[in-house]
Amino acid sequence: MSFSKHLIGPLLFLLIPLSGQAQGSSTGNTRFDAMVNEQMSEFMVRDYWQKPALLLELMDIQPAETVADLGCGTGYFSLKLAEQVGPDGKVIALDIDAAKLNKLKLIKRYADVGQLEIVQNTPDDLKVAESSLDKIIVLNAYHEIEEIETVLAQCMKALKAGGKIFVIDKVSDKMDSDKVSRKKLVKNEFIRRSFVEDELTSTGFRITEAKDKYIENEKAEATRKTNWFVVIATKN
Repeated sequence: MSFSKHLIGPLLFLLIPLSGQAQGSSTGNTRFDAMVNEQMSEFMVRDYWQKPALLLELMDIQPAETVADLGCGTGYFSLKLAEQVGPDGKVIALDIDAAKLNKLKLIKRYADVGQLEIVQNTPDDLKVAESSLDKIIVLNAYHEIEEIETVLAQCMKALKAGGKIFVIDKVSDKMDSDKVSRKKLVKNEFIRRSFVEDELTSTGFRITEAKDKYIENEKAEATRKTNWFVVIATKN
């Protein structure tokens, strides 16, 4: 696959004709077109700095797998996962934010992504069948989960034996210290890798791989570096 396809992805190319209609909208709904324009801009910027091709290679998503995108937001990574699993697979896009999921529903409707299922979960119920998932992806959302023990227990229950959970999150170099509390980290939208590993292990997962600084993102407004890390854990 060429770099340009990795950069945006075939599924997102389906949306470009819609987002590019400055006049005479093909949908007849300028509000929808504006929303698509906004989402496409966000997705393309994230393609540039978040290096999704590196993550997808690490995750080794296979055709026909069933994968959950926990904390999917407006579906940036859900669409990429849907491309990977293909028409015989399934991606369950999970989020507690109905407004974000509504945006994804519109994108799904116009991109015709049949393998994408959109579900509004609750803090105490993932609403996913037991032993139904091959993989769970938590991209830049782990630090937002308040009931982490409850959610991880549900993740364990939802995964098949041998299934994997991938946590991709971040911490600034300045705050990556055992002197900084979890509460303070979360307040700043960060989480330390050690917290993630400890919490996964306490739930019964086995840590199989961890990577620091898979990308290095300059936070210009704060003049600090951010460590984006990956933790992979397996259900035995």
